[in-house]
Amino acid sequence: MNRNSPCGMGSGLEWSVFVKAISSLSRIPLVSISILLLTFAWASGLSAAGRVDPAAMHEADGEVSRLSNTQARPSAAKPPVSSFQVTTTVDNFASPAGYLPLTSFTPTDVGATDESIADFTVPTFDYGGTSYDTIGITSNGYVVVGGGSNADVDFVNTDFPDTGPPNNVLAPFWTDLNPGAGGAVYLELLTDGFDSWVVVEWQDVPNFGTGELNTAQVWIGYNTDLDPSEDISFTYATVSGGDGGFLTVGAENDLGSSGDTTYFNGAGQAPMPSFGVNASCDAAWPGPPCYEVDVSTAPLDLFIEKTGALDLASSAPPGLANAGDLINYTFAVTNLSLMDLSNVLVSDPLVATITCPSGNPIPTLAAGVTETCTGSYAITATDIAAGQRDNTATASSDQFNDVIDDHLEPIPSRPVFPVRDVPTLGWSSLALLALILGISGMLLGRRRMNSR
Repeated sequence: MNRNSPCGMGSGLEWSVFVKAISSLSRIPLVSISILLLTFAWASGLSAAGRVDPAAMHEADGEVSRLSNTQARPSAAKPPVSSFQVTTTVDNFASPAGYLPLTSFTPTDVGATDESIADFTVPTFDYGGTSYDTIGITSNGYVVVGGGSNADVDFVNTDFPDTGPPNNVLAPFWTDLNPGAGGAVYLELLTDGFDSWVVVEWQDVPNFGTGELNTAQVWIGYNTDLDPSEDISFTYATVSGGDGGFLTVGAENDLGSSGDTTYFNGAGQAPMPSFGVNASCDAAWPGPPCYEVDVSTAPLDLFIEKTGALDLASSAPPGLANAGDLINYTFAVTNLSLMDLSNVLVSDPLVATITCPSGNPIPTLAAGVTETCTGSYAITATDIAAGQRDNTATASSDQFNDVIDDHLEPIPSRPVFPVRDVPTLGWSSLALLALILGISGMLLGRRRMNSR
């Protein structure tokens, strides 16, 4: 579906960005900030409640196309060892305009049925530091970033994180929904003239069991617009508490190792209508009872540095490499993430026991903290013949794949003796030595002459 609608530039500036910028200027008096806000709203044509005027939102340039089951999904490759942490927050500044029904435009009907998933190519966006151009839209109120398969469709919602499929999930309203019994699931591209979004909506879709209707959206910002940074939010119209009370509102990373929820099966803050749905919310915005969710990510990074030193005095004779001499290793493990990592395990195939101050695995390695572990390896005759020992250490955690570092320790096969300093001679010492040698030579010559 090609989008070639003209984009006006007058009233579409994203209000939430402006408000956040102004509110951060804590030194400006409150009265002055209020005047600035009122002036900006009047000049830009924003709605009185301070959101983008729905009339300014229109279809964006871009293309979406549905992938068949046999088509390759062109989503970006995931990092080989690194993942990311996910945070979800109830934030009524999260979306650009609150809830906007996609039927106000000309959206693509996903064609969802009960327990279905459909992959679509969309304009590129960022999630967890990776650029994607594919999403999998499921019938049960969530999107699989990068696309999915039937294995990613599940009517049984879970808490996040969960390493089982589905992963890389954006879940504004994960419960057992049945679009085959009513409602529809839509996909649309929208812009305010400055920024653009991929928007997915489950509109008036009933719960499979109770039949209650639910309307929820996920907004995903392009990474090619005037604000290319990661921009993901959830908005709502009328919703239930989930089918039978089972409901997940949250997001998860690509490995299922980090995730967050604002609501899960009765725990947390339950979703409610967002701005633009009813008078009680609009009058109170940005406070309760309005409800929007901001999804943000940050890198997960774990680092290990391995060093070693051969102790030639471990067994006799000292100074000579012998089978049984120890290489003493240190393993410095650093959490470079912004969140704590749990169950950080340090391992080495040649070191039977690695000891860490907090235990191994380390129960909790706080953000920015380094813990140094130790262990030893007894060299063998094979190591001595090779003249070296090279091996690799690994660190991992509940949230992070393996990271490695290796160390090569040279093993001398000959005795190693300490090197002593040799005194140096100055010019005066050399002159005296020459004089002594000269006199000695003269005396030796005379003795030979006298002996004749």
